[in-house]
Amino acid sequence: MIGEPGAGKTFALRAWKESFSPSLYHVVYFPLSTGGVMDFYRGLALGLGEGT
Repeated sequence: MIGEPGAGKTFALRAWKESFSPSLYHVVYFPLSTGGVMDFYRGLALGLGEGT
């Protein structure tokens, strides 16, 4: 999602997340503005509770 600061991107995504069934989905948020592929996978694993 792309938009100007303050346009409501985060609000929209959080509201959409609330419509998901917690028994079917586990939403992971981690900011990744820079970094490589391994940083992405590391953040995903940490968000899912794997590793330290």
